[in-house]
Amino acid sequence: MKKLVFLLLLCLTQTVGATAELTFSPLKPTYHVGECISLELQENLQAASRFHRVDLWTAVQLPSGNLLFMTELAFAPFSPNPQFFRESLEATKGAHEILDFEVVVGLSGHYTFYAAYVEEGKNPIADGDSVYRSNIAWCPRR
Repeated sequence: MKKLVFLLLLCLTQTVGATAELTFSPLKPTYHVGECISLELQENLQAASRFHRVDLWTAVQLPSGNLLFMTELAFAPFSPNPQFFRESLEATKGAHEILDFEVVVGLSGHYTFYAAYVEEGKNPIADGDSVYRSNIAWCPRR
């Protein structure tokens, strides 16, 4: 009986104090050629324990409908292949510049942005909704 009570208390203490919040800075509904898109993602993460690490997934849906996923690579910041942006996170608070560019011909229109913390090592596209560990922050396509 003591072992069961200890195990229950251990499980409860691992989830207390956990925070996982993501928000985007406000965007305009539509961007036209010559306008600048500037977007930041604000993070506030405190995992319940070092055993509950998460990966940050961030994606943009282009006006064409295609999805691009952010990468950690400075010279190839986006990829059409589903992948995390940052991995194995336990605690972080701050902002990331997601986009900052001038819209050129062919890229004007509606954009949708997504971000979520996902269970470490999991793929939300292949593994489904059960792997999300935060809200899904998004700026909608209009």
